[in-house]
Amino acid sequence: MYSLNLLKLMGINLAKHLLEEKVPSEVRLWRAVIVVAFEDVSSDSLNKIDAYRKKEAHTWLLGKSKDFEQVCYYAEIDPEFVKDRYQWLRDQGSVKFTRIQRLWLEYRACYRVYRGTLTKEQRSRIMARIKWVKSKIEELKK
Repeated sequence: MYSLNLLKLMGINLAKHLLEEKVPSEVRLWRAVIVVAFEDVSSDSLNKIDAYRKKEAHTWLLGKSKDFEQVCYYAEIDPEFVKDRYQWLRDQGSVKFTRIQRLWLEYRACYRVYRGTLTKEQRSRIMARIKWVKSKIEELKK
């Protein structure tokens, strides 16, 4: 059902909760949301969309949103338990962003600023940075 690496990453206690079969299907559904978030943060993919998903999952697993808490409660798992496990993994270096993933995140942030910029000079400067980031990504992929 889940990869051994993913279960190891989540830890015995969390994996045990997530794999428990004698729970209603809607609880299993919400637990799957948590598993997908752990899958996303454990990705080392060079793909732009995967880097964006990883960042979103990272932010979500830090537990600073009502959405995170609600999903955990629907999954019948303590949100602090999930958040603490994720923070522990991050602190241990088991979950980290690769250089290319960080560049993809900078690329996205630059484009957001670019779209909101009004002057041609600012847009030109930001576009130069976007092109540099893109070239660095291509260079690192080789």
